[in-house]
Amino acid sequence: NLESYDVDPDIVTSISFTGTVNLPANSASMFSGLDKLTAFDATNSYTDNVTNMGSMFYQIGVTSLDLSGWDVTKVTAFNSMFSSAEKLTTLNLSTWGVNRTATTVNMNYMFADTDNLTNLNLINFKTTNVTAMNYTFADTGLTSLDLSDWDVTKVMSFNYMFYKAEKLTTLNLS
Repeated sequence: NLESYDVDPDIVTSISFTGTVNLPANSASMFSGLDKLTAFDATNSYTDNVTNMGSMFYQIGVTSLDLSGWDVTKVTAFNSMFSSAEKLTTLNLSTWGVNRTATTVNMNYMFADTDNLTNLNLINFKTTNVTAMNYTFADTGLTSLDLSDWDVTKVMSFNYMFYKAEKLTTLNLS
């Protein structure tokens, strides 16, 4: 939370890490509400010990995020991570969780209410040990999703997973 560092979130338009930054284990809501944010450079930010990313980018203003370099093997909470990021069009989460060690992982509302999200890279995105996927893709702008390599054997609830995902015309769950 930037306010705890005396930074007014209403004036933040760009974030980049000039030196090595290890994000805290509880990174929930860290960049939440930065609706004027137009640029986010994840280079030099490390997530090796993060366990909670809930609402991390909730209601942010960026149009594109590449977080493919982040290590999310210990993360148990992805709930609402990108929820209501209405300007977000492109999101790269490839290779997320390939060596996942976290158990009882929550993905509820992870991409919900991202009306303009049309490009979501989930190549090698592993869902082993995910137990909750309620509203995960609800009200997104996605037209196509290939979730054929997702392991959802431990998921206990899929309630409204694709609710109001009205633009979704191609869905591979094989």
